[in-house]
Amino acid sequence: MSDQPEAPRLSFVEFVIGLATNAAVHFGDIPDPLSGEQKSEPNLDGASHVIGILSLLELKTRGNLTSEDRQVLEQ
Repeated sequence: MSDQPEAPRLSFVEFVIGLATNAAVHFGDIPDPLSGEQKSEPNLDGASHVIGILSLLELKTRGNLTSEDRQVLEQ
């Protein structure tokens, strides 16, 4: 038996929403939810990186998602 705490379970939808939120922070659209800082200057390289991750995720999971998961990822 391990003394390590069990990692919290994360749904696919929560994961995608987290990435989308990260992109919105990089775009300067919303404040950083973790730090509570106000909106910052856009970081287009950071936003582009997160969008690339979402695109790769969509490509690699194509045909293997529930309709809800697919809808969230496409939006």
